[in-house]
Amino acid sequence: MGVILRDSKREEITVSNVQAECTAVDLRDTSGGILIIKTDPGDITVHVSDKPDGTYYKLSNSLGVALGVMDTGADDEAIALPDELFAAHWVKFVAADSKQDAIILLKG
Repeated sequence: MGVILRDSKREEITVSNVQAECTAVDLRDTSGGILIIKTDPGDITVHVSDKPDGTYYKLSNSLGVALGVMDTGADDEAIALPDELFAAHWVKFVAADSKQDAIILLKG
């Protein structure tokens, strides 16, 4: 039986309460990930687009309820990304309160 190898990547990103300041993260060819936050920025909503420089829309379900809202609640937190995100091509993580650097770990 062979070993299945999957690509992985680590990227330093900006999470901000101003969408234009947030890093566009490429989720194409990925299937899971973790967001590492050093300082609690408040709730994080996820905005998606079909291209890196396109228009970003808040990710919601069919009832209009925001998906991918993550309340970090603490400093030095690692947050598993919701499965729904991986249908998107590009995402931005928009914080409620502040701008800060974060790390995203992605698996193919």
